[in-house]
Amino acid sequence: MPEQRQAIDGTGNVAIQNSGDGNSFTISVGSETRLTVTRSHNLRVRVTAPLHLLLPENQIVPLVGRDEQKQSLDAWLDNERPISVRVITGEGGSGKTRLALDLCRRAEERGWHAGFVSADELTRFHEAKNVEAWRTSEPTLLVVDYAATKAPILQRWLKALARIDALPDAGKLRLLLLERHGTRAGGWWQQLLLLGGLEGARLEILLDPPEPEALAPIITPRHRRVILRTVMEEASRLDGLDPPLEPPAGGEDPWFDGRLADETADNSPLLLHMAALAAVQVRKPHALAESRTGLALRLADSEIARLRKLAGAQSVQPRDLQHLVAALTLEGGADAEALHRLITEERDALGMAGSADDLRDAVRVALPPPARAVVNDPADPGQVQPTAPRVADAVRPDLVGEAFILRTLDRDDLPPTVQQGHLNRCWQRAPQAVAEGLVRLGQDFGAVASAHTTTPAPIRWLEHAVEVSTPDRLFQLASAIPVSTINLADVALLLGERLTAVSAHLEHTRNDAAAAIRAFWLHWLSVRYSNLGRLEDAVASGEEAVNRYRRLAQDQPETFLPSLAMALNTLSVHYIGFGRREKALAASEEAVAIHRRLAQDRSDSFLPDLAMALNNLSICHSKLGRHEKALAASQDAVAIRRRIAQDQPDASLPSLASALNNLSIGYSSLGRSEDALAVSEEAANLFRRLAEDRADAFLPNLATALTNLSIRYSKL
Repeated sequence: MPEQRQAIDGTGNVAIQNSGDGNSFTISVGSETRLTVTRSHNLRVRVTAPLHLLLPENQIVPLVGRDEQKQSLDAWLDNERPISVRVITGEGGSGKTRLALDLCRRAEERGWHAGFVSADELTRFHEAKNVEAWRTSEPTLLVVDYAATKAPILQRWLKALARIDALPDAGKLRLLLLERHGTRAGGWWQQLLLLGGLEGARLEILLDPPEPEALAPIITPRHRRVILRTVMEEASRLDGLDPPLEPPAGGEDPWFDGRLADETADNSPLLLHMAALAAVQVRKPHALAESRTGLALRLADSEIARLRKLAGAQSVQPRDLQHLVAALTLEGGADAEALHRLITEERDALGMAGSADDLRDAVRVALPPPARAVVNDPADPGQVQPTAPRVADAVRPDLVGEAFILRTLDRDDLPPTVQQGHLNRCWQRAPQAVAEGLVRLGQDFGAVASAHTTTPAPIRWLEHAVEVSTPDRLFQLASAIPVSTINLADVALLLGERLTAVSAHLEHTRNDAAAAIRAFWLHWLSVRYSNLGRLEDAVASGEEAVNRYRRLAQDQPETFLPSLAMALNTLSVHYIGFGRREKALAASEEAVAIHRRLAQDRSDSFLPDLAMALNNLSICHSKLGRHEKALAASQDAVAIRRRIAQDQPDASLPSLASALNNLSIGYSSLGRSEDALAVSEEAANLFRRLAEDRADAFLPNLATALTNLSIRYSKL
C-alpha cells in the first residue's frame, strides 16, 4: 500500500496516513485531532512463553472452518451502502477476534484501510466533531472489540453516522463490533439502540444484519484436528520436545475420535488451543478430557510457576510479582505512566520489599507488550512519533488471565475485605477495563468454589463493585452483563435495582430523555426479576415501564413506538408466568400490531422484532386453548426467522430455535405429531450448537428443547 492516500471534497480535507512502521494509520479531518487505528493484523507478540501461542494476533493456526463467515463478511464489505454496522457475538475464545483479524488483512489486500480502534480513540475523534465530517473516497473498516462497555461512545458514533449516511459523499465505512453477547431483546445492544434513538436518530438503518450475528462453532472434526496439531507442534518446538507431540491419527484412538466429533462438547478454538498446550506440558495428547475452566486454571498455574522462576532472576519476591501481574491483567495492560502508578500504589498498600524500579523491570520482562503502534503528533501533522505505547501487557487470552486473577486473589490468606481493597484500587485506576474483566470473571468462573465462602469469589467481587459504584460505573457493569445468564442472575438484579433507583432521581427534570431512561431501566429490571422467578415484582416493573413508554409514544411515536412494543411483549411474558392469560394476550396483540406497523415501513430493521412478538402471541393463544390461532402465529414467526436466516444463517439461530420449539408445541396440540417431532429435533440440534459455544446462556434452552423432544418421541 502507498504510504499516504488522500481524498478531498468541497467541505474539507480528509487524509488517511500510514505510520512509518506499518502498525497503525491515522484518519484526520482538516487540522483536528486524529483517529488512530491499529493494524492489529500486522502486529505479533514475540513467542517467548507458551501462552503467546494462544493469542489471536499471532495467528499461529490457519483460519479453518470459517468459509461461510468469510464470504458473508466479504459481501458486507462489497455492498453498495456507504455506511454499515455489523455485530458478531460469541463466547470468549470462539474465534471472533481471529475472524476480524483475517477480515482486516483481506480488506487491505483489496484496497481498504482496516484495523482495530480503542474506546479512547473513538471518544477523542467524536469530541473533535470529526465523525460528522466523515467524507473520504478511501473505503475504511473499523473493528471495535469488547463493544458492550464501549456502548456510550458507540451510541454517539452511530447517531452521527446515521445523520450522514444518506449524504452522497459520505464515503464507505464499515464498523464491525465484537462482543460475547448481544440481542435486540435486551442487554447492551438494546441499550445502545433504544437510548440512542432518544434524539430521533434511526440507528437501525445502519445495521446489516438487523440483529447481532452469533458466530457458529467449528463443527468439522478435521478442522478441529488441524488446530490441535498446529498448536502441539509449536508448543513442542517452544518446549524443546523432539519429535513434537501429535494428536492421535484418525481411527487410531476411538475415544479421541469420538471426543472431536462430539457436538455436545466444547470444541471452541480456544479450548482446542488450551488442550493442545496442556497436552505438551504433560506429554500426553488427551487433555481434551479436561473442562474449559479446568484447562484455564491449569495454564494459570503454569504461568504462576513461570513467574516464580523469573522473580528470582529479577531479585523480587514471587508473591509481589504475581500480585502486580494480576492487577495489570485486570486493568488490561499499561503504558509507562499507568504502570508507574500501579506499582507505586500497590507497593505502598502491601508493603512490597523490592524497589519500584526492580518491580517495574520484572513486570516488563514478565509481560512484554505487542509490537508498538504509532500516531501522528497533533501539534505537527507532518511528523510520526511514538505515543504512550503499552509497556506491559496482561496475561492473555482472557480466560487464562481470569484464572490467573482468581488464583492470585481468592486465597486462604487473603480475607474478602483485603481482596476488595485490591479490586478498589484497580477500579480507581482503570474503571472500564475492570468492569469488563469482573463481568467476564463472573461469566466464566462464577460457579467455581471460593476459598472463603459459599458464594464464588467473582460473584462477591461483582456485588461489592455494584455497592460502591457511581452511576456511570453501574452503567458500565450493566452494559457488560448478558440478558441470559445463570451465574450473574443475582448480580444483574442488584444492578437493575440500583440503576432504577438512580434513574428516579432524574425525573425531576421532567424531560423526555429522563423519562425514557427511567422507562428503560424499569423494563430491564422487570426482566431480571423474571429470571429469578419473582413474577409479581416483574409484572409491577413491567407495567410501569409500559405506562411510561405509552405516554412518550403519544408525542414521539417514531422514537418510542419500538420501545413500547418491546416493553409490551416482555410484559405479556410476565403475565403468562403470573397466570394472567387474558392480560397477556391483550399486551401481546398490541405488541404484534405495533411491530407489523413498524415492519411495513422498515422491514429489514423490524422483522426480527415482529417474529419475536408473533412467537409470544402464539404462546398466549395456546395458554387460552386457541390452538389454531396459536399455530398460525407460530408458523408466521418461523417463516420470518427462516427468511432472515437465508441471508444471515448464524444471526438468528437462538430465535429460530426458540420459534421452532414453540411451533412443535403448536403442531402437537393439534395432533400433528410427525410435524411436531421434525421441528422439535431441529430446535434441539440448534440449541446444542449454541450451548457448545455459550453454555452459560444456552444450557437452559437446550434442556427445555430436549425435554420437549422427549415428549414428542413419547407421543409417537
